Amino acid sequence: MDARTAARRRRALGVLVAVVGLLVVAVPAFWCLVFAYSSFSGCFLGCGPSDPANGVLWGGSAVLLLGAAVLAGRVVARTPRRRAEPPDGPRP
Repeated sequence: MDARTAARRRRALGVLVAVVGLLVVAVPAFWCLVFAYSSFSGCFLGCGPSDPANGVLWGGSAVLLLGAAVLAGRVVARTPRRRAEPPDGPRP
């Protein structure tokens, strides 16, 4: 297996990890966004006072959930770093 094939597999696996991660966190992130909306507006099943601080916390948790899935895919798809060779060529 050459370097190009390995890089393609890593990228494909990274995309797969990101998509599966997004599917796993989609429902919890949706509910976080619903709670954020209800905190900002003050209305869910009944209306009451709004609480923007809780809305920011719920919205931030949704962003963190979705970001974690994408970040996991990026970490898996990352290419390994190569050691830099000296300018006069490799050592014997």
